[in-house]
Amino acid sequence: MIKLIDILKESSYPFSEHDVLHDDEDNSLLVVEYTFNTKQNKYKVIFDSKQKEREFELSFGVDTGELNKIDTFQMTGEGDAKNILETVAKIINDFYYQYEEDIDKIIIDGTNEKRRRVYKLFFPKFINPETLRVIEIV
Repeated sequence: MIKLIDILKESSYPFSEHDVLHDDEDNSLLVVEYTFNTKQNKYKVIFDSKQKEREFELSFGVDTGELNKIDTFQMTGEGDAKNILETVAKIINDFYYQYEEDIDKIIIDGTNEKRRRVYKLFFPKFINPETLRVIEIV
């Protein structure tokens, strides 16, 4: 028998777009940031095209404050990796649908080999097929 508490545990977190940055010269999209909160932490998801126009590198992790970089290495110990990754996947879908005309590629790279394997297994299950065609998980 499925319990209501189990259903509630298996949902992703609400998220919001936090900040958008465009190039001053040509108005091309440079950076889009999203945030979401779990019970224990605030997370930031960043799509950054500063290396190559129209190619966005995804990074996400614990938000350590306005003047600090996000912590992409921290293991939160929340025991909620599935819901956190599902939320990130929904954010990837949202980013793609909002900015599709500005995106050629979204690159997802883990901070270590274990995370890369997890991303390759997990994200294709939760990212929409239309979005997946521009995703490169390295």
